[in-house]
Amino acid sequence: ASVRFAIVGYRDFDDDDHPTILDFTVDTAQCERFLAATEARGGGDVCEDVLTGLDGAMRLSWSSNIRIITLISQTPNHGTRFHDAPAEVVVVGERPEEYYDMHRDTDRQWDFTNELFVRMRAQNIRLVCLELSSETRKMFGAFKNLYDEEANGFQMLLEPLGLNPAAFFSTAVRSVWKSITSSLTATASALKQAPKFRTPLLLDIDKRPI
Repeated sequence: ASVRFAIVGYRDFDDDDHPTILDFTVDTAQCERFLAATEARGGGDVCEDVLTGLDGAMRLSWSSNIRIITLISQTPNHGTRFHDAPAEVVVVGERPEEYYDMHRDTDRQWDFTNELFVRMRAQNIRLVCLELSSETRKMFGAFKNLYDEEANGFQMLLEPLGLNPAAFFSTAVRSVWKSITSSLTATASALKQAPKFRTPLLLDIDKRPI
């Protein structure tokens, strides 16, 4: 058995190289080189195009029985479905005239999002979300409501990470292990009921520093 990794980096609408994709590989050095060459740039408001990142991850060359997407996000996707920020101009750091969400009424927050999570379950992909800040809380809550289907063994895992780089590795490993355990439990249950049954890493790479 081998563990394959893939990386999908997302930015925002109309940004170049969005999403940036490294398909599955067992070469961890290749993953390191890909990350080292990835620049945080683009954007024009606070929110990002998280959904395109998830969609890109689901289009990778999945092949194994255990499939996990780990979503790392500092800010929410566009749309009032995912945040409660006002429409007015806000002050962020040294940028005094930045909109929080310039696409707050985007249609993609509705049918496209609903269909995306149906496809995720159909592809038997487990979802783990690492929370860097409270800004993503409403988005992750919406994702969980759309993804969870406990009767069939699907339950999104949400792990608080914060802005502590030292905690990243242990939190990521713990959450992925939980997801693997959940997937194996669901598979074992299905095998008992049907003897003939056959059976990402997403990074927010906008210009805002973490």
